[in-house]
Amino acid sequence: MKKATHISKNQNQDQNRRNRKGSRNHQQKRNQPNRKKSKNGIVAHTQTGEYYYNRNSRKTGTNRSSYVLNEDLFREKSPRQLRQNGYRYVPFLSNDNNLLDDVFSVINTSPTNARILTQKIKMSMGDGLTAQQKKTRFSTAEAATQQQLQSLESYLDDVSPDGESIEQLMFRIFTDYWSYGNAFIELIKTRVGSFAKLYQRHIPVSKVRFVKKEEWEQKPSKVGISDEWISDVRYPVDLYELPLYPNWTLDQDEDGNSIERSVLHISSYSTQFEYWGTPDWMSSRIWGELEYRIAKYNQSQFKNGFMPSGIATFYGDIDPEKGKDFKRNFLNTFTDTGNDHKFFMSILNSKDQAPDIVLNNAIKEGHFRDLIDIVRKEIVIGHGWSDSMAGISTAGQLGSNQQIRDEYEIILNEEIAPNQAVVLNEWLNPTLKIQEELTGEEFGAMIGIKNTVPLSYVSGIKVDQVLTTNEQREMLGFQPIDEPQNNEE
Repeated sequence: MKKATHISKNQNQDQNRRNRKGSRNHQQKRNQPNRKKSKNGIVAHTQTGEYYYNRNSRKTGTNRSSYVLNEDLFREKSPRQLRQNGYRYVPFLSNDNNLLDDVFSVINTSPTNARILTQKIKMSMGDGLTAQQKKTRFSTAEAATQQQLQSLESYLDDVSPDGESIEQLMFRIFTDYWSYGNAFIELIKTRVGSFAKLYQRHIPVSKVRFVKKEEWEQKPSKVGISDEWISDVRYPVDLYELPLYPNWTLDQDEDGNSIERSVLHISSYSTQFEYWGTPDWMSSRIWGELEYRIAKYNQSQFKNGFMPSGIATFYGDIDPEKGKDFKRNFLNTFTDTGNDHKFFMSILNSKDQAPDIVLNNAIKEGHFRDLIDIVRKEIVIGHGWSDSMAGISTAGQLGSNQQIRDEYEIILNEEIAPNQAVVLNEWLNPTLKIQEELTGEEFGAMIGIKNTVPLSYVSGIKVDQVLTTNEQREMLGFQPIDEPQNNEE
């Protein structure tokens, strides 16, 4: 069993100097693309793609084999690029940490994005956890005893070193999973005398980077963890490395007791990615950015736009200090909230002294009003959501309870439930099995999530069709009345 790799700041600085010195000559060569002549210009081959140079234009940013700009393509670095650039840690779907920051910005500045992500997280949490009979593909185990269920509940109430419950931990995991397509959980096996327990701790995505695979490895085996990743992921500071589950490393806690540590990674699978998963809404990232830019543009118009209600020009000689006082009193009287549409009167000796006043009656209702509707719909599509669930009204539709209930059930079955299964099957139930093996105590159950539709069918039932008059009066607290009898002919 290997010990956790701790990298100090001094060791890191020495390694940084060696890496920079060794890669300086290669960096100079890499910055000089190989050029070949073309019919209408020059084609330059670089590390990031093939750029086309036109004799009469500047370098374009697109790859000739694709219509998508390189800055909008999400690709992990190839093994060759990682070796040539001296990377030990693999950035999030880009050449640096910028994309992770961009995704974080879109989540926090796009109202539609933020609302849908919040709904996904809440729906994923469901109405609580349920204990289910253990099942395999072909058999079902016996039901758990009351003692086993009490033991399971006791463990789930205090699952982290910080005393967090499994629900608190699960909320953070779903938040990272839906936001970034990845989630990381640190697993800690503790044994002190006869006491043994598996502790679990959530690690934010922003603190984790994958360690580059060795040539003989089929998949990543380690991650680097740091509180302060700098923009260049080749030279991180003050970090430590841990193996990815199912591998473990031997370490010590603060009291000197031996512990085993590992990191469990949950991700949404995406083709051509070996390290990172991608969030399911990544295709609508540009639309989320547009939603922010539209709001920011209109905010700037209010803040910086020159749009006076009128222009007044006064004639005559006046002392500079008195002029400042006049300007200040004029603005305090006729501008700002509550001072609009006041009556302005001037008393003069002659018409020659009258001020020129030009009124501006133009009213601006905001820019890009049609575009914002398109932006919101594209974000909804990217999330696999619905307009009514996202709070977007559709002209000509009232949105009945039946419609909302149907849309909720579709989203629950197609979007939420499958991803709940990923989290349960890849994290929660496997870690319960580790706890059982560690303590030798069987829980006798597996964990599920209870899902219910918030809108019941009761609202669609007509009371007068299912209850008699006296039953309705009784529910309202009134005395029954004599109902007429049907006369038989």
